[in-house]
Amino acid sequence: MRITQLDTFLTNSGLRNYLFVRLTTDTGVTGVGEASLEWQEKTVETLIHEWVEDVFWRGSVGRREDRRQPDPRSIPGRPDRANGH
Repeated sequence: MRITQLDTFLTNSGLRNYLFVRLTTDTGVTGVGEASLEWQEKTVETLIHEWVEDVFWRGSVGRREDRRQPDPRSIPGRPDRANGH
């Protein structure tokens, strides 16, 4: 079973916004979840479409060995870890 479609729905309920995410698989299974972050719904929607979609379409979801982690020695502002110091 593979995810074939990802949709987001930004809604307004008066005093606040809600972001819903719908995933659809190649077998027809559909799931809906709420992904709101108070006052940051548009940011979360952008993150989903620019980063999460890329992960899904590359096919690395569920395959731990495909997930790339940054080298902790390359973290900016961490001179104790940069260049082995």
